[in-house]
Amino acid sequence: MMFGYIKPLKCELKVKEYEEFRGYYCGVCKALKKYSIIPRFLLTYEAASLGLLLSSLNNSDLKRKKELCIFTLKKVDFYSSSEIDEVARVFTALLREKLKDNYIDRKNPVYLFASAFLKKDPEISSLFENFYEMEKKEQDFKILAEEQGKIVGTILSKMVKEETQRKILYYLGLSLGKWLYIVDALDDFEKDKRKNVFNPLVKKYNGDLEKARSELRPHLKKCIDEMWKAYDLLDIKRNKTILDNIVYLGIPFITENVLVGKTCNLNHSTIL
Repeated sequence: MMFGYIKPLKCELKVKEYEEFRGYYCGVCKALKKYSIIPRFLLTYEAASLGLLLSSLNNSDLKRKKELCIFTLKKVDFYSSSEIDEVARVFTALLREKLKDNYIDRKNPVYLFASAFLKKDPEISSLFENFYEMEKKEQDFKILAEEQGKIVGTILSKMVKEETQRKILYYLGLSLGKWLYIVDALDDFEKDKRKNVFNPLVKKYNGDLEKARSELRPHLKKCIDEMWKAYDLLDIKRNKTILDNIVYLGIPFITENVLVGKTCNLNHSTIL
């Protein structure tokens, strides 16, 4: 779920909108202090986008603060709220699963060592047990993408209380998770092929990246269409222009970049 692909298209943001998004990004980073330095170094845009979405759905009481940033050594403005705290908790648990998955794929003990410093969430870990077994059996990419979609949908739906919003977020997460799985597999295609790491797309298309891109374009478009349908049903109470940017501009932009071969997986320092 946390790869660095879900973010606004910066060139289409107003300055105040960019500052608002950065306030959530820095807010999640600050909330991660209780979980060790590792998740702060590996913070992705998905966490900021999720914090923004949840706060905008709940119209929650945000506290705006200003503190020194350990990465820039400058004071930064950031938001604090119960939703941002929850995103930090979930991000840490998901990062632990991501590092564990990387260890299973690449057998690099660094991933296992880093994951040991992150707090385990039994509920989230249990969601991934079947997924790991499916990867070990090298299942078809559609089955794996569907499973990741169910995981993302379940996690998102549990982060709100209102029943209608929960149902919508499940279906939003279902299509989002499928899209993320395919985009990430495409983005890593050549690297995984070179390192002989299991990638269902490399297996499916016999190492032919251009064929994979061509055949997956309509599949990704369908995921985005399903995402848009669910998103349109949400009752967003604020920051709608920023969220619209992420959903209607940022996601298609990333999709096209991956399909034409531009690497899009970005790290912590990009926004600062």
